[in-house]
Amino acid sequence: MSAWSLAGAVMTCCVLASGGCAPTSTDSSITEMKRAAQEKQPNIVVLFADDLAWMDLGHYSDFIETPNLDKLRLESTSFERAYAAAPVCSPSRVGMITGQHPARHEFFRHVGAGDKSQFDKNGRTIDAYHMLDTDPAHMPSRNWLPLEAVTVAERLKDVGYNTSFVGKWHIGHEPYYPIKQGFDEQFGVTNDGHPGKGYYPPYFRHNPAKTYGDAPKDKFLTDRITDDAVQVLERLSAKEEPFFLNLWYYGVHKPIDGRKDLIEKYKQRGISQEQAEYASMVEALDESVGRISAKLDALGLRDDTILVFTSDQGGFFDRAPLKGRKTDGLALFEGGARVPMFVRWPQHYPAGKEIKTPVTTLDVAPTILAPAHANLDDLDGVKLAAHLGEDLDRPQPVIMYRHYEDLYAAVVVGDMKLLASVSGKHQLYNVVTDISEAHDLAREQPETVADMLAILEAWKDKNHIKRFAQAQN
Repeated sequence: MSAWSLAGAVMTCCVLASGGCAPTSTDSSITEMKRAAQEKQPNIVVLFADDLAWMDLGHYSDFIETPNLDKLRLESTSFERAYAAAPVCSPSRVGMITGQHPARHEFFRHVGAGDKSQFDKNGRTIDAYHMLDTDPAHMPSRNWLPLEAVTVAERLKDVGYNTSFVGKWHIGHEPYYPIKQGFDEQFGVTNDGHPGKGYYPPYFRHNPAKTYGDAPKDKFLTDRITDDAVQVLERLSAKEEPFFLNLWYYGVHKPIDGRKDLIEKYKQRGISQEQAEYASMVEALDESVGRISAKLDALGLRDDTILVFTSDQGGFFDRAPLKGRKTDGLALFEGGARVPMFVRWPQHYPAGKEIKTPVTTLDVAPTILAPAHANLDDLDGVKLAAHLGEDLDRPQPVIMYRHYEDLYAAVVVGDMKLLASVSGKHQLYNVVTDISEAHDLAREQPETVADMLAILEAWKDKNHIKRFAQAQN
């Protein structure tokens, strides 16, 4: 990497917008945005998988079948180096729904971080923050997204969109649910972060009768939430206003509980029961994506709809050639942080085009808000259309940040990726020539390590992360 590109990245990082959440739009600004939106606004559908690894799509996998996702990939522009802004459940969701780095909202871990004492009998978090004993940085982390945060749904409602949410929320209990955060309606939402009782009814540990308590005993959860999403599309397509459908899947998060009609097919391929069940979960999600795409076609909405597919982080399993997974301190390696990302919008995003420039899930917000003529103030991502020409260096670095273990952050600039640790045992990889992150370049390129650490420190200063940590300790 050239010195000028790193220096430019440092300067760019230092001038990035930061601080608190974006102010709510004034009446006059809303009027201006609505005036600008007189030209036709696209419908928007965001499909957000849970723990779906980059390597677990049929295009890359040697045993999992995902024909619908493979088809969608060919119909879309595919961003081959997409990263979760914070490769962990709740923070990743905060980034998607706000378009701002979850660290700015003091989200560094998933809600409650596995401590049962954080929850009441209904799965509601009791305190606004929690600590994690194993976090060497002793960083407090929020248990819900404050209502003061300005969400993508709120920005879209300001310019006349109908907004609907289906599926997993996991960034706050009832007072902080989607319908409190800019969505007109919600389906399948619960206080649970995953279907602890399995993907067949009853799905959830807390109040199982409340969320899909009437589901037939043979109804797979992924299919159930897709039923809701399809009905939402049918209903909203009849309205004059554009719509925003946010479908956040529970799958393919554990427990590994495969769809029964698909398991045997995979077992016959000589893989383990666990891998067969997992593959059937992925294929069930793939069928859901196919149903959503087919419904858009049936309603005549393909050309008028931005369809985005991505995932909140990597998966449970090691998948060569990538190193890493979501657990065991490996989440910031490619296997835990790189995610599939497709954008389909005919006549705007070339079908079958592969973009190799690093992007992040934070880029989804400006990508869908800009053509809607919504407020773009104080977002941390960039519109993905900016990458559709030459694969130039990203105008700002990709920062990934979380607090569970020693490895807490990653910085991606061009081909290079820094893994930063609390202990100072930093690692450096060229993830283009060394996709498996097998050869640590930190000792060979100390100046590059120093430059990328400077990017990280500038970003932390700008986002008040150090000051926040000191104030809480």
